[in-house]
Formats: sequence, C-alpha cells, structure tokens
Amino acid sequence: MLMYFTTLFIVFHSIYVVIINMITPELPEFLPETEALDTNGLRTKSSLRMHYDAQTVVIERQLEGLEGVRAKLGLTQRKMAQLLLIDPSAWTRWNRPGHRAPGVVWRALQWYMILQEKIPGLTPNYFLASAPSVVRAETLKDLKKESEARELLEKRLTNLDRQLSQFEIENKNLYQRLLGLETKLKIWRIGTLILTLTLLFSSFIWVFLRNRL
Repeated sequence: MLMYFTTLFIVFHSIYVVIINMITPELPEFLPETEALDTNGLRTKSSLRMHYDAQTVVIERQLEGLEGVRAKLGLTQRKMAQLLLIDPSAWTRWNRPGHRAPGVVWRALQWYMILQEKIPGLTPNYFLASAPSVVRAETLKDLKKESEARELLEKRLTNLDRQLSQFEIENKNLYQRLLGLETKLKIWRIGTLILTLTLLFSSFIWVFLRNRL
C-alpha cells in the first residue's frame, strides 16, 4: 500500500511539472546584434552597414554620379574638392572604376542639392568665396531661419533620445522583475503542489493505518 501511494505521488508530480512547463510562456532574450566572421576570419558587414550601402547607391543614382553633380553646379574638380573640404586626389580616386565616395559625402551632396533648390541664393560661391557678401541679404535671412529650425529640431531629437534611453532602462528593469516574478511563481506552484500531495498522501496513510488498527 505504501508503494502504491509513493508511485501515485511521483506520477502526480511529474504531470504537474509537464503542465506548468507547457502553459508558461518563454520570455524573449535581448541579444545585441554582432558582426559575424567568415571562413577566412574577416569581419563581414552587418545588416545595418548593408542598409547604409544600399542607400548610398540610391543617392548616387539620383544625383547621376559625382560628375553629374559637378556638371549641375558648374564647378571644376578642384572647386568641388574645395567645396567638400577634401584633397583633389580623393575626387579623382572616387571617379575611378571600382571606387566610390563615402556615404557621408553622398549624403552631404544630397542635402546641398536639396537646399540649393529651396534657397536659390545658396550658390557654391557662398562657401568658396573669401567674402560672404556675395550672398544676398534675403538668402542670409533664410539661412538664419533654417539654422534656427535645425537647432530646434536637434533639441527635440535630443530630448527624444533621452526619453528613449530612459524607456529602455525602465523596460530592462521591468523585464528583470518579470523574470523574478516568473521564477517565484514557479516555485510557489511547485511548493503548493508538493504541499497538496503531501497532505493527500498523509491522509491516505492515516486512513490506511486507522483501518488496519
């Protein structure tokens, strides 16, 4: 009879553990994105880097290449190098087959072409001439407004970054608390089951002994 109750206890306990593991959801793990290594031990491009490279190709096609931008601005290669604050040899190298300007250069050219469309007075002479008086007063006023709007946007973005960082910290803290509560809940369930089965088993033993006596 004692062997029967012991077997019954083990069976109940095993069934309960299986049910708890099935109904308890697994929490996701926050793993940082890392760059993998290929078979030669070289660092491969991350998904973010590949995304930036794809954007660079799109901008290059939209602007019709470096020479296309230079033709639209009507500048020599030396003036283009002066406009971008680079060495003239870099401009020559970027125009060779198999070479490409860095993404930051393409982004700068894209921004400049957009600003030039919105502000007609923002000619290359504004950046190349020694005296800024070549720019009309209206253009300077527009540039001031644009600068103020950009500063306001940067402040808002900074505040958003701070709020996002705070939210990430709170989210991690909540995640850790959730893990702790889940662990405590499992322990409480198992303890409750063991206590219930122990009481049930003790009742069976007491009834059995009472009937024998």
